[in-house]
Amino acid sequence: MQVALFGSDRSLPLWVTEELERMAFSFEVVTPEKTKALLPSSFVVVLGSALLTEDEVAELALRLGVNPLRVAVFPYEEVRDLPEEKCRTLWQGFLRSLVPPKIDVAAFRVTPTRRVLLYPEGDERLCEAFARARIPVVSFPSFVLSRKGVDFHVMPHDIPVGACVLIPSLQEEPPVVLPREVLDTGRVVALERLPQVLGLSSLRKMCVVLLVPSPHPYPEDWERIFALASLPPQGAQVLVLAEEVFVAREGFEEAFRRAREAGVLFEKLPLSRVSLSPSLDMRRVVVTYTPEKDPFPVRCEAHWLVPVSRKTCVLPPFDKVLLSDREVVLELPENPNLLPFATNIPGVFVAWGDVEDLVVTVSRYLEEGSIQEEGRVRVDAERCALCLTCLRSCPTGAIELSGDLKRCIAVNEALCARCGICAGLCPAKAITFEVVHRVLGNHRL
Repeated sequence: MQVALFGSDRSLPLWVTEELERMAFSFEVVTPEKTKALLPSSFVVVLGSALLTEDEVAELALRLGVNPLRVAVFPYEEVRDLPEEKCRTLWQGFLRSLVPPKIDVAAFRVTPTRRVLLYPEGDERLCEAFARARIPVVSFPSFVLSRKGVDFHVMPHDIPVGACVLIPSLQEEPPVVLPREVLDTGRVVALERLPQVLGLSSLRKMCVVLLVPSPHPYPEDWERIFALASLPPQGAQVLVLAEEVFVAREGFEEAFRRAREAGVLFEKLPLSRVSLSPSLDMRRVVVTYTPEKDPFPVRCEAHWLVPVSRKTCVLPPFDKVLLSDREVVLELPENPNLLPFATNIPGVFVAWGDVEDLVVTVSRYLEEGSIQEEGRVRVDAERCALCLTCLRSCPTGAIELSGDLKRCIAVNEALCARCGICAGLCPAKAITFEVVHRVLGNHRL
C-alpha cells in the first residue's frame, strides 16, 4: 500500500520508517512546502496533532487530490515524547487500521454568492463599506430565509445571498452602581468627553480614574483609553481599573506599552472590589479598591471619574426569519479575542466593532467558501436515540459507538457500502447521505 507521510521537514524517528518497511508499506514524505498530486490509491497519513479538525483534513485532501476518506491523522505531536516501545505499539495499531474505503468521496471547493443580506435594514456606513469592497448588499423590511448549500435564499424575492450580516442594537449600562452622592460631585464624566474636559483643566497633580468592565468595551473605547498616554506630563496621574485589558488587535500592544511608559497605571481587578464615595468638600471622588495581588486596600481621590459603559450586543431575532426543521440558536463566541464577527452559524456575521474589519472578514469568507464533500454519511447526534437499530442491521459492520458529551452512533466510512439500510431503518431519521460543506472562511484573520 502506498502511504504519503504529511508533516514537517524534520527527520522522522526510526520507529516510523522501520514499522512501515516491516509491514511492506511503500512511502514518501510530503511537506506543506512540497505538496503535489498523489496517486488515487495513496493513503495520506498526517503526522500532526489530535486536534486537527475535519475541515482541515478536507482542505488537505483537496490540495493533494485524494479521497478524503484516505486521509488519516496520527497524533504524532502527542505521541513522540513517549517511550519508543509505546510509540511503536501505537504506530503499528494505527497502520493496521488503514483500510481502503469501499467508495469514493469527491472533494471540491464551492464559493457562496457574492452578495450580502443586511438584517435589519442596514445603515449607510455598512452599505458604503461593502460598496467599496464591491460586494452587493440587499435588505428587506420582511422576508424569510432558507439554506441551500452554502447560500441562503431570500424569499419571497428568491434572491441568493452568500452571507447574512446582523445589525445589533446596543444596550449600555455603567460598569458599577454610581451612588447619588458621587454623581452630585459633578466629577463623573463620559469617556467620549474626557479629552474635552481635560483640555479645559489644569492637569497639574490631577488624578483621573477610569473604571473598565468586562466583557471589554468596543475597540474604539480602548483607543481612547490608550490615547491618554498623549496627555501633557504635568504631574497628572491616570489610573485604569480594568477587569480585562484588551490588546488583541493590531497596534494595541504597542499602544498599551506606550501608555504604561507615559505613566498610565493599569490595575487588573474585579470592579466589585471598588467602592466609591464623595470627598468631604464634594469636589472629588474617593476611590477605594483592593488590588488583585495585594490584600491591603488602596485609597485615592479622583478629580475625574470615568465609568466606561458596559456594552451589551442585542441581536435581531434571526430565528424568526430562518426556516429550519430544528430550533435555531444563534450564539456569539464566548472568547471576545476570537472570531470577532462570526456566529455559530456559518455565513452569519454580526456587525459590531470596526466596520472595515467586518467587511474584510465577510469578503474572505465569500472568497474562500467551503470544501464540499459528496458521499459523506452524516449522523445527527441530537436526534440519535441510541436504539442501535442501525448497528444490528448493518451488513458490513460499519456502525460504531461514538461521542464524548452525548453518546451516539458513528459510521466507519471505510467499511460503509452506502447501501442505505441504516438510514432507511432509523426511527429518528438521524442518518442521512448528503453533501457535507466544510466551512473555511469563518475564522479569525
